[in-house]
Amino acid sequence: MTALTVDTEKELKNATAPQQEEPAAGVVGGLKSKSLKAAGVGFLLADAALITSGLMSKDKGIWFAGLCGLSAGAVGTRYGNPKAEKQLELVERRLGQYLKRQGVEIPQNPTTENMTKEGGLLDHIESFLYKYPSQVMNAFYSMIGISFAGTAIGMPKEAGMWQKASLFTSGALLIAGALSGLLIHEKKPDPSNPPQGTLQKAWSWIQEKPLRLTGTLFNANQVFLGLNALEQHRKNPDSYAYIPKLAAVAFFTFGNTMMAMTSKEHGGKGNSMDDATKEKLAESAALVILAQPKQMQDNLLEHVSGYLATEAYVSMSAKDISSMLKKKLEEVRAAHPELQQPMQQSGQKSDWQAKVNDSKGAAVQPSL
Repeated sequence: MTALTVDTEKELKNATAPQQEEPAAGVVGGLKSKSLKAAGVGFLLADAALITSGLMSKDKGIWFAGLCGLSAGAVGTRYGNPKAEKQLELVERRLGQYLKRQGVEIPQNPTTENMTKEGGLLDHIESFLYKYPSQVMNAFYSMIGISFAGTAIGMPKEAGMWQKASLFTSGALLIAGALSGLLIHEKKPDPSNPPQGTLQKAWSWIQEKPLRLTGTLFNANQVFLGLNALEQHRKNPDSYAYIPKLAAVAFFTFGNTMMAMTSKEHGGKGNSMDDATKEKLAESAALVILAQPKQMQDNLLEHVSGYLATEAYVSMSAKDISSMLKKKLEEVRAAHPELQQPMQQSGQKSDWQAKVNDSKGAAVQPSL
């Protein structure tokens, strides 16, 4: 089999999908399936309250922190848990860009429109935000933590040591939670090598969903933010700026709890494609495969299967994707007899396999 731009052929064939969780029913199930979007809504409400508190108390650090948080909330609300149509568009666009880099010519067809679309700078930025929403949100929240800590350090002496310490601790917990969500790699447990001992089990639990630790630290931060609000009221009982700050604590707690349920890789239950969307993806891929010379089709099918196994929204192994594509190829052949004559390719694109061989050893990098 011709080498594709992946680390190894074994990795290509044996790529496995993330383990799926059983969906919960009712309101809880609905929130879990849209956990990142729900977190975004909670953060928007919390940060609106935080900005109000900062403006009422004329505290620039607090309202700036709320402004950064609004950005994070907007990312979660817009780019978290995209609908099936958007998932299909994103995966097809990345697949098309990947195939073009390999020299595969994509036929012009309404079904393959997403694959042939070039896309501008805004499209690339949005694709990045759809792919890494929790990471972008955590980047913003690290800035909020820095703002809290800086505000605490700059407080006058009359503010009191406890008020300064509580706000500084709140900022430190935000920074720690954001960094854990950014730096810890998500890794599913290995059933053949289960963790041993309390520490290993705890670390395995965190690695399975690093945002669990993020949400926990963010909620611990709310204890200190709430104490800071109460101390603010004790020091200045005539000001009502503490009320929206306490409201922010409640909304943050909800948002943090939702974030703790979220997969960093965005491919868990509720985020993966439904069967109907996978069928549409398979049809698009089949049309591209059938447009190539017959002697290349089987090879390309396996390469496409390996690539799609790296897409979190697809959430299938390369082997299962290959079976799905083979079935879809037969259906498309029967429905489109004109595809029995593959399209003519020109120039260096006529032999994409040679181009792939020239880049042997490079890893698959899905484009944005």
